[in-house]
Amino acid sequence: MRNLDLAIPFVSNIPYMADKYVTPHFGAIINGAPLRLNGKLKPLAKSLETAMTLKLDNLNLPPYLAYLPFDPGFAMQGGTLSTNLELAYRIGAKEKPELNIAGKVDLAGLAFTERQGAPLLALNRANATINRFGAFSKQADIGQIQLDGLEAHINRDRQGSWNFSRLFPGASAGTPAPPATDKPKENKPAPLPLITLAGFALTNSTLHLRDSQPQGGFATTLQDISLEVRNFSTAPQKTAQWQINCTTDAKEQLSATGTFSAAPVAAEAKLKLAAVQLKRYYPYLSELLTAPISGSAALESILAYSDESGLKLSDTTLSVTDLLVPFGPTDKLALKRLTVAGTGIDLKERQADIASVSLQRGSVSVSKESDGTLSPLQLLRKPATTSNTAPTTANKAKPDEKPFRYIVRDVVIKGVDASFVDHGFQPAPTFTLKGISAGAKNIAGPVFGPIPFTLTAGFGSTKAKIAASGTAIPDPFRLKGEVKLSQIPLRDFDPYYPDDMGIFIAGGTVDTRLHLDLAKKGNKIAGSYTGSLGVRSFYSLDTIESEELLKWESLQIDNIRGTLEPFSLAIRDIALTSPFARVIVNKDGTLNLQQIGKAPKEAVPQAAVPAPAPAAAANTAPPVAIDTITIQDGTLAFIDRKLPGGFASTFFNLGGRVSGLSSESSRFATVDLRGVLENRSPLKISGTLNPLRGDLFMDLTAAFTDIELSPVTPYSGTYLGYSIDKGKLFLDLKYKIENKALSAENKVFIDQFTFGRKIESDKATNLPVRLAVALLKDGKGEIHLNLPVSGRTDDPKFSVWKVAFQMLKNLLVKAATSPFSLLSSMFGSNEDFSSVSFAPGSAVVPPNEQEKLAKLVKALKDRPAVSLEISGYLDRQRDPEGYRQLQLTRRIHNEKFLAMVKSKQNRPEDSPETVSVTPAEYPVYLKAVYRKEDFPKPRNAIGMLKDLPDDEMKKLILTHLPAGDKELQALAAERAVAVQGFLRDKGEIPRERLFLKQDDPSKLPEKKEQSPSRVEFGVVVK
Repeated sequence: MRNLDLAIPFVSNIPYMADKYVTPHFGAIINGAPLRLNGKLKPLAKSLETAMTLKLDNLNLPPYLAYLPFDPGFAMQGGTLSTNLELAYRIGAKEKPELNIAGKVDLAGLAFTERQGAPLLALNRANATINRFGAFSKQADIGQIQLDGLEAHINRDRQGSWNFSRLFPGASAGTPAPPATDKPKENKPAPLPLITLAGFALTNSTLHLRDSQPQGGFATTLQDISLEVRNFSTAPQKTAQWQINCTTDAKEQLSATGTFSAAPVAAEAKLKLAAVQLKRYYPYLSELLTAPISGSAALESILAYSDESGLKLSDTTLSVTDLLVPFGPTDKLALKRLTVAGTGIDLKERQADIASVSLQRGSVSVSKESDGTLSPLQLLRKPATTSNTAPTTANKAKPDEKPFRYIVRDVVIKGVDASFVDHGFQPAPTFTLKGISAGAKNIAGPVFGPIPFTLTAGFGSTKAKIAASGTAIPDPFRLKGEVKLSQIPLRDFDPYYPDDMGIFIAGGTVDTRLHLDLAKKGNKIAGSYTGSLGVRSFYSLDTIESEELLKWESLQIDNIRGTLEPFSLAIRDIALTSPFARVIVNKDGTLNLQQIGKAPKEAVPQAAVPAPAPAAAANTAPPVAIDTITIQDGTLAFIDRKLPGGFASTFFNLGGRVSGLSSESSRFATVDLRGVLENRSPLKISGTLNPLRGDLFMDLTAAFTDIELSPVTPYSGTYLGYSIDKGKLFLDLKYKIENKALSAENKVFIDQFTFGRKIESDKATNLPVRLAVALLKDGKGEIHLNLPVSGRTDDPKFSVWKVAFQMLKNLLVKAATSPFSLLSSMFGSNEDFSSVSFAPGSAVVPPNEQEKLAKLVKALKDRPAVSLEISGYLDRQRDPEGYRQLQLTRRIHNEKFLAMVKSKQNRPEDSPETVSVTPAEYPVYLKAVYRKEDFPKPRNAIGMLKDLPDDEMKKLILTHLPAGDKELQALAAERAVAVQGFLRDKGEIPRERLFLKQDDPSKLPEKKEQSPSRVEFGVVVK
């Protein structure tokens, strides 16, 4: 302390002089800083009125740091203090003491560091103008406070301790706790001191922030900080204005203007943030996110706070440009711009109102891993789990707190592409949406209302498009809207088709337009749907040989109407245009169609025993109705590779209509289908059916006309052993199924069927197919067959075609074993044409057998290719006696005929066989025969023949008539000749078709009902 200057003027307590001011003076240079203290006071007056002026010029402050009442955690490297203050003190007998301060205070060159030397705080210049500061009255009137060139360093270590909290060790811990009292004090806020501040300004300032607590740390510098406050006052209803501006070292910008008041506490701010680099702040999110989110963000908002209303945000707009959100190493969300505009948040009322959310020009890629997780989940870091981790309750709402309400009034997505890759399949399918344009309105919660939405996008790399619009409620679920799909490729969804589908879809697109009205009821989705569905250019291959299986130009289903719970379906029109199907019999005999719906062998699970269905629901079918099914320009190709030479045939122009399909048991659809085999043989199917009711009803007729049979030589050669030279097939089929009972008529007409050359085949049947054809063909060269079939459709062993083919096989077997039974059956008779029975000993065809032969003649005339072999047989038990009786009768008739000739009584037409013998004549001619027989006869004593009774004569004649092998064999041969003659002469069958065949005449018949005295026929085919 140098240059002390002290002046004390005259002081007196004389009453008249005690009221006069005394003007003392003190001056010095303290540590190089001039100090001047001038006063004007009344030291001996009762008021003690004092006024002093304190002036300091550039007082160096660091040396005075030692006078702090604590050990500071910082060091002061520089700083000066200059003052020009007026202090006024006054006290009165009835007045409280007053100490008022006014003037200016200046600080310059302040510099603080931490003890280790790290910079802490620096201030270029600060000055304050104090209009009046009442030390005892707690009132202050400050004119201006100006800070210039403030530079602060704020640091936080890994433990979360801020550097400024370490500057005053023990300051907070050393504060004694207030003493406990029995009665709690009323929690009334203390009145604020009356402070007014005309203006505050912070200019040219910098803040350095370094935060080491988050993983990786964070550091930034706020530059060009300027802060201005005007008209601040703690007086009630007084409002101050303020504004702040700064930038960061990353060119981020902050600006804000607003007002605030101290009584009541209230504030309002208009905040602007620009060019905020999101990636810089990843350290604060690293515990939640696995990768940084990048982008440049801007925020504009109006904030308001009051004790009564709490914190509110209004007119808030957040926009992010070049937003990039990574979902693992490959997937991401990338947007050119994300904007959340018109946001208002009221924390006290717990509500938020967002005017619009806009996503523009970008892309999003998402993938599903093989374990089913989605790639966006890779952005979220899994929380660390420890055994002593307590459940967090920070985000749980208080029980008495109302739920947070929100509404997003408009969401818009424009120009966004999306892709999805499903790694659950190999190779992984990829789905893309191009140019998404979508929107939603009034997304509100927690109580959801109808949300109008729209969506349009291109699908994949083709011209496919999808569109949707309508309203939706998330919870409880409700959807009412329209979905449109255009040219969606079926091939893209190949991995999702069932493994047992058995076909490979190589092409095709889907078009649909559906109106949906769905809602959740219990655990099910119920509602209605209407619309249309189309599948264009469908193309499929079989999965075994990769050959063309099924395709069509267009499948259009129009006017679809239905419900989900309970299920119902109504369709007005189904139109199938240019369908093509290829049916192939493979070399192993399997059909390519058998692979459809057939699971791979290794994938077939053990069949579970099905639970019995409720009896009431056994025959209940869901309501289904299809007004019209139309087929146009269809083609069915058939290829059989099992045959050595192969076979192929094609149905063309398949088309027609099915009208009135319905699951109502009382309604029946009409069927009219037509086609042409190889463009020359018509096909027609007509009738009624109902396949949709609980049990199938069908009453159909099918007519196949003019089918050429020569092309099916590969079949006839393989299985019959002959080629087919010519022939045409006509089929008239009738099938009726009702109450699970089937009755079918299979009328077959084959015209001019002719076998050709012999074909060697190890698969050919040994049955006499040529004979069967010859027997079945009539005189016109026609074969008519009727193969009725009946059975139960619920019998697992029953098969219509199996029964029909068995009947055909039976025909062939019958032709081989009982050809004449086959012939008789063709006349609707059960007579046996295979033999002709004779009376014992007779070779004359009986009348009843002549009728049989007449029918046989008719059959033979209708079957010119059939020739007969005729064999005669005898009965060794009965034929000898019968033969003798007939020989006797013949001789008696011959005697009468001779008598008639001698007496000239015979007529030209008479013969021994035609004359009749009366009972009166019989003894006469019997005796004549007896006399002519050459065998010993009884005589009288003179040697004359005795007259014997007729019976005795007859007995002797029969006894001596020969009936041995010679006679019996001749009888058998005579029988064969008699039948041959009848067929030739009366039946007019050409002799070249009638052959006498020698056989053992004693052979017994195979059928018990046949007489051993017979003629048997054999069939010979030319």
